[in-house]
Amino acid sequence: MSGLHSLPMIRSLKAALWLTAAMAFPVLTLSYTPMSAMWGMWLIAVIAPPLLMAAGLWGGLLPMLTGLAAMLALPFLGLDYRAGLLMALYLVPFTAMLMLVLAARVPYFRAAGLLCAVYLISAYTCLIVLQRVSGGNLYTVLADRVVYALTRSAYGDELLISLYQNRLITLDKDLLSKAQGLMGGLSALGRQELANSFRSRLADSFSGTPSLIMSYGIMLCFGCLALTIHVGRWFLRKKAYNISRSRQLSEAAARRQEALQRGEAPPRIRLESYSDFLSRMDPEERDHPLGLPDLGVPPFGQWHLPRAVGWMTAACAIGLLMERMGTSEAERTVGALLGAAFSAAFCLQGMAVMDFMHTRSGRGPAGRFFLTAALMVFFRLLFILLGVADQMMDFRRLRQPDPRGGE
Repeated sequence: MSGLHSLPMIRSLKAALWLTAAMAFPVLTLSYTPMSAMWGMWLIAVIAPPLLMAAGLWGGLLPMLTGLAAMLALPFLGLDYRAGLLMALYLVPFTAMLMLVLAARVPYFRAAGLLCAVYLISAYTCLIVLQRVSGGNLYTVLADRVVYALTRSAYGDELLISLYQNRLITLDKDLLSKAQGLMGGLSALGRQELANSFRSRLADSFSGTPSLIMSYGIMLCFGCLALTIHVGRWFLRKKAYNISRSRQLSEAAARRQEALQRGEAPPRIRLESYSDFLSRMDPEERDHPLGLPDLGVPPFGQWHLPRAVGWMTAACAIGLLMERMGTSEAERTVGALLGAAFSAAFCLQGMAVMDFMHTRSGRGPAGRFFLTAALMVFFRLLFILLGVADQMMDFRRLRQPDPRGGE
């Protein structure tokens, strides 16, 4: 039976309390800081979607809605209602779709695709609104805001010097000679030129926001959702085991007391192991502890793009050329979006190949996750190439031939 009534208000009280606190934390820490609405929006844009996923799957409907309300309250506490409305446009459609796919038990990849579509539409709508409000100079305006806050800070000079020394910003030699010694403090000219260099670097970095949104949306709705389901399943199984263990201890204590009252030797206590507990669990309860909707997510090591989808995704690689060789800003932006979709999709497939190989070698789930995540930080291109190679050669032999010529 599906429907919103199938989503419990509280699935796990412990998870509900922790996740509500995690989502309320930005409100408490940023609501009284300078430019709290701006910093809060950037922070919430990154952490809110995965926290809402975890809250809905692990904690229940109440912590998800409570956390949503807390994060939407942050911009209003910063006395900027427009930022609050923008955050609502960003988070409310995503949360509504998340509730829908969980309640309706939509199959995993379809659910992830729906979530990704809604997330990208909401995120790009917010970006377009911000561009219009800023007169088409959003990235320059954001860079100006950040540099203004930095130069007004008591530690502004130290931060600018640190950025310069770490080669994140540069100065011409003539301007550098007039800065009167970086380590001894900045002159007005030195401070201004370093701030200008930092502003230019920030504006260039912010201009990559559209492609970052594309990459983040795909990774969030396909990778992070699966990870949240797997971790939630483990957490809720452990909770069920602890409940069973507490019951066993109570029963053992009662038998011991009865034996002592009869003057008999107390019986030996043997508690059930976690593996024995899982083996005797009902298969439905083992796969869906406390009613967790796993949406039929397959093991990560078996993920792969169907041939037709893979060819369409591979065609997006042309965006990498458009981004570098486009003659207009629109061409370069479209190219960046296509390239980001290509990179994110095949990076996920490459990570699945790596997980498959680690599984074959007998590595446990935690080891596979941390090793893959560590390699991902430093060798993202390797995963993309591995995913492309697997799509072409089918290393894992996961695709079954179709007599009609498909997969």
